Amino acid sequence: MAELPGKTDYDFYPVELAEKYRADDRRIIENGASETFEERFLTKGVERFAQTTKVPLRDDQGRIYGTLGIAEDITERKQAEEALHKSEETHKNMIANISDVIGIIGVDGIMKYKSPNIEKWFGWQPQDLIGTDGWLAVHPDDLKRIQKEFLTLLEKDNSTTTLKYRYKCKEGSYKWIELTAVNLIHDPMINGVLMNYHDITDRKQVEEALRESDARLELFFTQSLDGFFFMMLDKPIQWDDSIDKDQALDYAFAHQRITKVNDALLAQYGATREQYLGLTPNTLFAHDIEYGKRVWSKFFDEGHLHIDTDERKLDDTPIWIEGDYICLYDSEGRITGHFGIQRDISERKQAEDELRHTKEVLTTVNIELQAALNREKDLARTDVLTGINNRRHLFELAEREFDVATRYQQPLSVLIFDLDHFKQVNDTFGHAVGDQMLQRVTEVACAELRSADVIGRYGGEEFVILLPMTTAQDALPLAERIRVGVAAIRIPTKKGDASATISIGIAELKHTSGESLDSILICADKAMYAAKQAGRNCTVISEQ
Repeated sequence: MAELPGKTDYDFYPVELAEKYRADDRRIIENGASETFEERFLTKGVERFAQTTKVPLRDDQGRIYGTLGIAEDITERKQAEEALHKSEETHKNMIANISDVIGIIGVDGIMKYKSPNIEKWFGWQPQDLIGTDGWLAVHPDDLKRIQKEFLTLLEKDNSTTTLKYRYKCKEGSYKWIELTAVNLIHDPMINGVLMNYHDITDRKQVEEALRESDARLELFFTQSLDGFFFMMLDKPIQWDDSIDKDQALDYAFAHQRITKVNDALLAQYGATREQYLGLTPNTLFAHDIEYGKRVWSKFFDEGHLHIDTDERKLDDTPIWIEGDYICLYDSEGRITGHFGIQRDISERKQAEDELRHTKEVLTTVNIELQAALNREKDLARTDVLTGINNRRHLFELAEREFDVATRYQQPLSVLIFDLDHFKQVNDTFGHAVGDQMLQRVTEVACAELRSADVIGRYGGEEFVILLPMTTAQDALPLAERIRVGVAAIRIPTKKGDASATISIGIAELKHTSGESLDSILICADKAMYAAKQAGRNCTVISEQ
């Protein structure tokens, strides 16, 4: 550098370092001791590095007058070191920022490195584990297996293996991890086994839950009192409007086979596993294929089916089955088969039949008892000879009509009529003809009444009629029709035709103080006797 005219050594140093290097020279001169430095300088605008040893220069009297520098160009070495440093920083940053934990373990089993996020997953600080036994956190039950596989990994450079085991957290619990290990023993930067720890605890818990679920399902399948079976198609079938469903059913009936069945279902049909496995719908519905296809078409349409049906065991014994069936599908929505649950309900059906029969018998008995009760009630309320209300029931109805008319100030009329000289009819023609005459008189009277009117036998040959919403004047035409109708009665006998007339009295509710049902009846009765005194076979309205 000193060969260049007009230049000093310091002109080749970067501006920011020139003063430092001058200070180094002054220190060597002042101290009289040599030193070695790494210096950076520029050559033709290119930055280079040198390792320089500077010693003090002395004259004959031993006085220091300058320095002598011996420089070795170390530019390539510095560039290599810089590149290595950058690579190491890149790897450290990458390792520190990935979600999994990274570790490096030496061939001696000592942990050389743990990435910082081990604290996040397992609670450890990296310094807790670096320099310790690399297998310290392995579950004791997994240790021998893991060490054996590790030794196998060390047999070949750059080989890779995946290990699954339980890893201890700092607080004492264990998590399942999946470890990917790469043998980089001869890699100068790693010089060990690079390990990537991935937490699979959740996945292992799901797998364990699935295993337990499968085990419980299998236990339920084998021990259930209900019959279970799987029937699978040789190949999936599409079931939608794009296909010929008749052809699809034909295929399903010929190529769907029972692949799994439990003991309970075999017991239902009295069959062995060998007899039942492999059966197709064509066999199961051999007695009525068309019925089977109608049922299955609905089943495939809806994806599920519930039926109660009578079937036959292998020995032809009848059996009632209640079944629930669910279609099974593949990822493309095609039917692959179905799963069925069946139970023998023969005893229940028999009990239902017996209960139904008992219910029918009880219903019949109840109807008969109700009819008998109604007859008894009718007999208790009805006059046996004429079929109209007897005296007791007549008064119950009359009290009701009286209360309604009084409450709402409505008109109400009462008719009382009696057969004239009825004793002569009995004496002349006999009591049988007398009874017949009373029946005919009742028929004539009832024919003239409305549905709201009330008639009853008051006693002997005397009758009472209540006419709601009717005044005495309105009642008179009805009374006259009854009187004329009775007078026209003729009953042929050996002694000639028997006939009779009636005398009628009419009384009206006046809505005055002190009125009662009895008082109205008394008024009507007096009017009837007035009719008899007037010569009989006539009608009289009470004036009271």
